[in-house]
Amino acid sequence: GYRQLAKLAKRGPEGAIDGLKSSTMDFAAKQATKDTGAFSFEKYHQFLTRPFAGRGPSLLNLMQQNGVMSGAEISRLNFILDNATRIQKGLANKAQTREIVGEADALTDLATRLVGAHVGAQGALGSGMGPSLVLAQAGSQTMRKWVDKLPRTRILDVIGEAAKNPPLMAALLR
Repeated sequence: GYRQLAKLAKRGPEGAIDGLKSSTMDFAAKQATKDTGAFSFEKYHQFLTRPFAGRGPSLLNLMQQNGVMSGAEISRLNFILDNATRIQKGLANKAQTREIVGEADALTDLATRLVGAHVGAQGALGSGMGPSLVLAQAGSQTMRKWVDKLPRTRILDVIGEAAKNPPLMAALLR
C-alpha cells in the first residue's frame, strides 16, 4: 500500500517524496472534480481527511505517518482548504454572489486590484515616482495583467506550495 510507496520514494532519487506527494494530491483533486470540470474544495478536503476507502487512516494521515508531509504542512493545508471551502460555499449561492460582487470572478479581480494597488502605493514600483494614487493604479493594472495570464488550474499548485512554505502562506494571508 501507501507505506511501501513511501519507503520506495525515500530510497529513490532526490525528489521522489515530492513526486509521491504531488501524485497523491493530484489523485485527490481528480476525485473532487466532476465530469464537467467543476472542482469542489469541500470534496477535495473531505477526500484527503476522511478514512481512505471507508476504513483506516485518511490520505493526509497516511502521508504524515510515512514522512511524505509534515504535521505543519498538513495544518497549513487544512487551514487553506477550510477557507477555500467556506468561500466556495458562499459563492455557490448565485443570487447572493451577484448581489455581493456581481459574479464569482469579480472577487478575484477585486483581490488582484487591491494587492496591486497596495504594491504600487508602497513604492515597490520605485520610490519618488509621483503621487501614490497614480502608483496604486499602475500597480493594480500590472497585477491584473499578471494574474490574467495565470492558468486557473495552477491554483492547486499555489495551495500546495503555501502548505509547505510558511513565508508564502503568510504573504498570501496579508
